[in-house]
Amino acid sequence: MKGINQSNGNHLKFLYGVTSTDRLIQHEHADKFIDSCITNIGSIHKMSLTCYRAGGPLTELVLFYGSDKTFSITIGVGDVDVSMVNEDDIRISHKQITLPDTTDTLILVTRIARRSGLKPMLPEAEQFSTVLDFV
Repeated sequence: MKGINQSNGNHLKFLYGVTSTDRLIQHEHADKFIDSCITNIGSIHKMSLTCYRAGGPLTELVLFYGSDKTFSITIGVGDVDVSMVNEDDIRISHKQITLPDTTDTLILVTRIARRSGLKPMLPEAEQFSTVLDFV
């Protein structure tokens, strides 16, 4: 696996490896992160994916759960830095992570949606930077 997901010392170069035939080679760290989201948040009934710039490119994934609760994951661009979701994150309703590229970001978001039983749809409001909703 090292050829697909080269490690940089103790740090991952990518969260997911993808082969030349587009086969996903998932890393156990990504699954543990998704598990920590679902374990700490519970049942996710909607997700919104928004892209914007704030001193650099940012992606925000908002998870809707419970009757009226939200949890935001802000994804910056940089070396892989994905720690598990914990009680403090839930208390402040936010988690900041960094991923190296759009490949990791889109695969992570898609896998959270699949694990939650959600399907993608285009948002109705075209004038905003929300690119996908998952319901």
